[in-house]
Amino acid sequence: MPEPPARRSDPAIPPSPTEADTVRVRPAADPVVPSPRESPELEEPRADRAPPGRARRWAAGVAFVLVAVAVGLVLGTRHPVPTAAAPEPPVFRPGVHVVGDGPWQMPAGVYATSGPTGAATSCSYVRLLGFDGSAGAVAGQRTVAGPASMHLRPGDAGVVLEGPCDWAPRPPVG
Repeated sequence: MPEPPARRSDPAIPPSPTEADTVRVRPAADPVVPSPRESPELEEPRADRAPPGRARRWAAGVAFVLVAVAVGLVLGTRHPVPTAAAPEPPVFRPGVHVVGDGPWQMPAGVYATSGPTGAATSCSYVRLLGFDGSAGAVAGQRTVAGPASMHLRPGDAGVVLEGPCDWAPRPPVG
């Protein structure tokens, strides 16, 4: 029976089955048992050979792993994974700083400067043993005109930085 023209032109609608497309079923009265030579599924499994499906799956798995490793090597050498950069050391600018281990304090240690910036010719620092304003509270002071270092000790209470010098912790040597 021919199909209507609208149905043949629509690709989303499958065509009607024809007699050639139908499967003939053998009557139940005539059972056919295939011999082992005709059907590999009915053979007895042999201990020296893996089933054919297992061998193909194993080979496909090995091929997949090899391709994944190769792709990883190619991409890994061309596009390195960015790592977290080390945090910049803190820079201390002019002002009064408390010596200590707190979040807004200047830890004891050695600090360095490259010297004054801009048109200034010098800068200075004053190490303090206390904040009472007495002359005995000053542990040391220095005026610098170029690169210099400063050593803050654990007994220092604070430091006063004056002038356009930036002081940064100097990394330990060795």
